[in-house]
Amino acid sequence: MVTQFAGGAARSRILSIMGAMKLFFVALLLAFTATAQSDPWAPIRVFEGKWQGTVTGRPGTQFSRREYRFELDGKFLSQRDDSVYEAKSPDGRQRTRTDFGFFSYDKIANKLVWSSTSTRWNR
Repeated sequence: MVTQFAGGAARSRILSIMGAMKLFFVALLLAFTATAQSDPWAPIRVFEGKWQGTVTGRPGTQFSRREYRFELDGKFLSQRDDSVYEAKSPDGRQRTRTDFGFFSYDKIANKLVWSSTSTRWNR
């Protein structure tokens, strides 16, 4: 009998711990959802501003300028990139690439969406 009682008490304690953990995770989820709804742009707001610098990659060395800014009363975060690539040979020409994109917040899907387009290499 004592074994059954102790088992019942242990089971009861395990169930109460599991209940507390469920409650904790629900509270955590609700807090995260409230934060996400208060500022859906928080994960990418850090990009806002102007950026420039030298980049080295497979196509070669380039000088890149980027600008991210909020448009249309904060409904979109636009992205503009201009890159100028060094000539591959002494008599070659520099190549340029222009990109434009924007982020929007899809309220139905509750997520950020990115769309972009770019020019091909201008020679």
